[in-house]
Amino acid sequence: MRCCHYDTSDDDMDVDEVVHVLQLPDAPTDYEATQAALLLHEDRKKMRPPGRLTKILWNALLDGTPTYTVVDGGSKKGSQKLLSSEGYAIVLKRTLVSGVTEWRCSVRGKGTGCPAVIKQTGDAFVKGSQGHSHPANPGLLTAVQSAKEIKAAARGDVLESAPVIVRHVLEE
Repeated sequence: MRCCHYDTSDDDMDVDEVVHVLQLPDAPTDYEATQAALLLHEDRKKMRPPGRLTKILWNALLDGTPTYTVVDGGSKKGSQKLLSSEGYAIVLKRTLVSGVTEWRCSVRGKGTGCPAVIKQTGDAFVKGSQGHSHPANPGLLTAVQSAKEIKAAARGDVLESAPVIVRHVLEE
């Protein structure tokens, strides 16, 4: 918004007039919106993955196909955690005799647990019929991997203060 002051000095009156100018752009047509989306998609292909984002995760973000990463020691108690590229954390539920591993969403609570489950056979992951009942956390993979590294560093150097350990791990 732009504000302009005009001083109108007449013999009869001294008045400051305030004029507010607000220009709204024209709404894009369907063709323009489609072209803009295509250009944005092409620009994303040219961009490089930032920071610690893995190549698999970067490709999943571009393709829209979720990928899954099993992080050993990723949970609070040190067991396995399955992380999706969509930003969901899934914990181990059970492993069947047939070799199928069942995972359930880590968001649990009194009466309001997330019903999402995933079945793993070898390297193949299959989503259950019910989806997640909560929003995703896009930076979850990086956060869990960083927390795992911080815990490992803390176990290795018990006399160092926590802020110093965190700073050293995050600077690497």
